[in-house]
Amino acid sequence: MNKINLLFRQAFEYSILMVSPKKLSPLIFDFDEDFSVEKEDFRKMLVRTIEDINLMDNSKSLLVDSDNLRKLNLNVLRTFAGKSTLHNAGKNFGELFGEKIKEIDFRKYIFEINNLLENMNLGKVRIKKFNSSAIDFVILNNIFSHNLKENRATCYFMSGFFQGVLEEFTNTLWNVVETKCSSKGDPYCEFQCRNI
Repeated sequence: MNKINLLFRQAFEYSILMVSPKKLSPLIFDFDEDFSVEKEDFRKMLVRTIEDINLMDNSKSLLVDSDNLRKLNLNVLRTFAGKSTLHNAGKNFGELFGEKIKEIDFRKYIFEINNLLENMNLGKVRIKKFNSSAIDFVILNNIFSHNLKENRATCYFMSGFFQGVLEEFTNTLWNVVETKCSSKGDPYCEFQCRNI
């Protein structure tokens, strides 16, 4: 897998800039000048991008090379507090993304989220365990770790994303941990989600 949905890539960038615009803008925009855009501006851009994602009919027409997204993910991960930055960025995105999905049944809500992820070419999501307080799932060919050799987990954005969508729907706190990652040599990325 070497293509990703352009709107998701933009949403990923806006999510990171919502967390730390001044510190991380040079990684995204490739310049060192003073940066005046505020977090709230990036939140507005992210909301608009999510609306565009939800309106898209054919995501295949918006596919772009995924290498830049993977490089940006690794560059943020290597910064001070990179893990928490990526997790918080994913959580912000997940909360906003999750509130746009109109579904009252928890199982259908989760499957709708999974279908959208697959449509954006983020990987193949497979649910292993599902109930109201525990969800285990795997992502095959996860865009954040596929073909990487990092000897560490790299999918903090995705764990934050799933925490955000779960908390948005249930209005309770969740803990999401990546227990396997293909960048460490595992055959897939595995996430355990627990209601706390």
